[in-house]
Parts: sequence; C-alpha cells; structure tokens
Amino acid sequence: MNKEPSIILCIETSGKLCSVALFNGDVQIGYQSHLEPNAHARVLFNLIDACLTEAGVSMSQLNAVAVSKGPGSYTGLRIGVAAAKGLCHAMNIPLMAISTLELMAAMMTQKDSLKVPMLDARRNEVYTAVYDANGNCLEEPFPLILEEWSYEKYLASGKVVFAGDGSDKWEKQCNHPNASFMRDLFPDAANMGTLAFRRFSKAQFEDVAYFEPDYVKPVFVVGG
Repeated sequence: MNKEPSIILCIETSGKLCSVALFNGDVQIGYQSHLEPNAHARVLFNLIDACLTEAGVSMSQLNAVAVSKGPGSYTGLRIGVAAAKGLCHAMNIPLMAISTLELMAAMMTQKDSLKVPMLDARRNEVYTAVYDANGNCLEEPFPLILEEWSYEKYLASGKVVFAGDGSDKWEKQCNHPNASFMRDLFPDAANMGTLAFRRFSKAQFEDVAYFEPDYVKPVFVVGG
C-alpha cells in the first residue's frame, strides 16, 4: 500500500462494456465488469459494491473517483457521470474526468506508431483523436465523417495504428501500407489507473456540481 492515501475508484460506461476498477495509486486492487447491452444503469452500483468488497475497501476509504467523460454512448456516459458525481458529492471527495479516446490511446502499446482511437458514431462517422507514440495528444477529440483522404497527412509521415469499434469501417476504406488496425480494443476501467493517479497527483479535479460528459457533438433530444 502507498503511504499516502490515494484510493481511486474508476468508472467506464462509454461503450458496451460497463466496468469499474479500484486503484491504490496506480496499482489495481479490484476490478469488475459486465458486458450486456443497455444494462449499465442496472448493474453499475452492483459492480462498484463487488469491486470494493473484492479489495476489502469501504466506501468511506475512497479518496477520489475517476470517470470516462466521453465521447461514447450518450446514455452510457450520463449513467457513469451521474454515478461518479453522486459518489463524490456524498463523500466530499474529488472527481476526475478522463477522455475515452485518451484512455484507448493509453491501451495501445505500440512504441513506433501514431495512435488513432476511433469510436463508432453511426453511418460513416466516428469520434476520433490523434496521439503520438508517447500518448501526447496531437488532435483533440472530434467527430469525423470518413473520406478517402482522412488521416492522409499522418499516414504519409509513418506508421499509424487505428483502434476501436470505429476502425472497422475505416479499414474497409483505407488500404495505405502504413495503416494497421485493432478493431477489438474497447475502453476499460482496468486501464484507467495511471491516467487517474496522474490527475490525482496534480489535483486536476472537476467541479462536481457543473461537470457534464463530453459528447464531442451536440446532443439532440427528440421532442425537447
């Protein structure tokens, strides 16, 4: 255990996988996940309870909560962020937010390539961002309608790895020799520890009262 308390609960609900992980610093001490469409609201707090029990940690011992802030499923993000904010408010502990695409880039272990996480945004559109081999952000998250020249300048400069459920539609359009693909990479709370602890150490906290998910593009509510 670290001498200084830094028990951080991480929550990831942006995609199909609902996952929670508990870290002491950046060392994982608990993990639970559930893969089922439209089940996040039903299972999230059960996963949190199971994760705490697994680690032998009580809710009162938490020092912070980190949540994947998006982009991703509108409903999933709202569920995760609402739960994280509720826990932080109830226990008066800080909230940290991590871009879903930054998390995915951190899960990509290639050391000699640019990293381009891609989340399916329906039709021929994706949510994407660009990171260098060290995880530094070159282009902040943005929505992109895929065209044959998409990512042209990056592919011309060297190897580029495209990852996530949005990369499947791009692989069908891209035949550049510098492109490779990781279609089965999905955001997971198990990989949030280092990013969350870095924010905790630097006191990079969100305003619990006003924080909202980063949907990347406007949310349109039918009838509202």
